[in-house]
Amino acid sequence: MGALPDFWLALVLVFFGYTVLQVAPAPIGRLDFAVLPPEAVTGSYMLDALIAGDFEMARAAAGQLVLPVLTLGLIYAVPILTMTRATIERLNESDFIRFAMAKGLSPVRISRHALRNALPAVITVIGSLYGTLVGSVVLVEVVFSWGGAGQYAVAAVLNADINASLGFILAAAVISLSSTSLSTSSPSFSIPPTRKGNTMSEKTLFKDARTLTLDGGLAVLKAAIVEAELIGQPMCISVVDTGGNLLAFARMDGSKALSVISTKNKATTAALSNEPTGAPMPTSSFR
Repeated sequence: MGALPDFWLALVLVFFGYTVLQVAPAPIGRLDFAVLPPEAVTGSYMLDALIAGDFEMARAAAGQLVLPVLTLGLIYAVPILTMTRATIERLNESDFIRFAMAKGLSPVRISRHALRNALPAVITVIGSLYGTLVGSVVLVEVVFSWGGAGQYAVAAVLNADINASLGFILAAAVISLSSTSLSTSSPSFSIPPTRKGNTMSEKTLFKDARTLTLDGGLAVLKAAIVEAELIGQPMCISVVDTGGNLLAFARMDGSKALSVISTKNKATTAALSNEPTGAPMPTSSFR
């Protein structure tokens, strides 16, 4: 989509959405000719209609937004998604993601951590793209008969209106500079804060914070054995309390000897981090 001209995509959407499928309104501007515009409050027909309580007019104004928004969304979503994918792929090789995988976090939680750390680069790209929307979509405005800033600038140049041209250039520069500045400064607010006091000291490692009794640990152990038998994978199973102290252990027949140590370490790490170890996988030999 990023290599397609925006006006060409707009014409294709008009052809299929309005001419062929007839699911979109005619590209005749912000509102149908048969509908009178609402009283101006915000400048947006849809918002002004909602404020006036005219939901029929609001629906008509929203319908005129579908194809223009879809056109610009498809065009400008490509660089955003490309940057997001490249940043996520780079973060997947970082140390904190590897530690999260070794700790046994679920893939959904790991993806959420990676996406949170990818936000600074993505927000910067969004801010840069937002500045280009001011005057670079003049052809899309022509296709959908929207009188936007791009058409205003073109008309000013064609009519040799120097004041209007300079005013547009100044406004576009201010908007572009503001969006870029906000996007480059916002990553400082989106970066996850570092939590203090989360190191695994000797006092934390051997703290007496048991929330499971021996009977409870044995019950959990039996349930884990049943779950392992259901997936047909023999494994070593450790049950620890919140302090990482071993309560119950079982090594099923056929499990690997190396997993005896690994399962205890994994359970202790998960307990101290207050995170689940995750469901047992068919390729895993410890839990």
